[in-house]
Amino acid sequence: DRWGQFKLDLGDHFDLDQGGQVGVDFPASIMWVEASRSYSYIHVVDKPQIITTHPLSGVRKKLPPELFIQIHRSFIVNKNFVDKFVGNTLYIGKESFPISKKLRSNVFSHFLFLDNIKDPLEKTQTLFGNNNEPLENNVIESKE
Repeated sequence: DRWGQFKLDLGDHFDLDQGGQVGVDFPASIMWVEASRSYSYIHVVDKPQIITTHPLSGVRKKLPPELFIQIHRSFIVNKNFVDKFVGNTLYIGKESFPISKKLRSNVFSHFLFLDNIKDPLEKTQTLFGNNNEPLENNVIESKE
C-alpha cells in the first residue's frame, strides 16, 4: 500500500510506510481524522495531512480511545486539541466540525463544562452558577 499500513507498536506510535519511507507519528500529535469514502485523512500537528486507504472505522480501532472521540460518522478528533463548542459544532483552531445528534451526549460526556459542575462537598449551595450567594454577602468589611 503506497500511502500506508497502520501498525500499532506498543500503544505509543504508528508506523506509516509511505513509498518505502517509514514515518512515525505519535497519536498525541494527531489532531483529527476525516473520512472520505474508503480513505482517511489524518491531520497531524505541523505536518502535511496523511492519506491512508483505511476507512475511518479501521483507523479508529488503532487510536487510543482515552484520547480520541468519534463526533460524526466522518470525523474522529483528539480531545486534547478541542478549543470550543458552539451549539452542535466543535472547533479545533479555526476548523469546525459537526457533532452528530446520535453521538452528541457521548461527545459532551468527555468534557467538563462550568454549568455542569457539581459541589464536591454535596452542600446545598453550588460552587458555580446561579445558586451562589451574591458577592456582597461574601465580602468581609474592614474596620478602619
